[in-house]
Amino acid sequence: MARPSKDGRKRRSEFISLRLTVSEKADIETQAGQTGLSVTEYARRILLGKRLPDTIDLTTASLITELNRIGVSLRSHFTSASTGCDPDLDDVLARIENALEKLAVRDGP
Repeated sequence: MARPSKDGRKRRSEFISLRLTVSEKADIETQAGQTGLSVTEYARRILLGKRLPDTIDLTTASLITELNRIGVSLRSHFTSASTGCDPDLDDVLARIENALEKLAVRDGP
């Protein structure tokens, strides 16, 4: 089932283009990464004066990235499973448990 269309006033159809130096772009990408936002969402929030999430450290960012990769892997395995393949999920589950243990050690239970 497709997602319902947004009202025309809520649809993001307009663009802003700006030129940056290589180092300015790298700085913005770094700052966006530290908040866990995409560069586009980071820029949108900055330009509109909206609140940014707290910055996250590199360990948390790498764990979030790993959990996203695991999610993609799980989706792939379950898609394969639904087409008749019998995927081995032990490795994926071990990766999930490992990432969750790292988060628990960092942030507490």
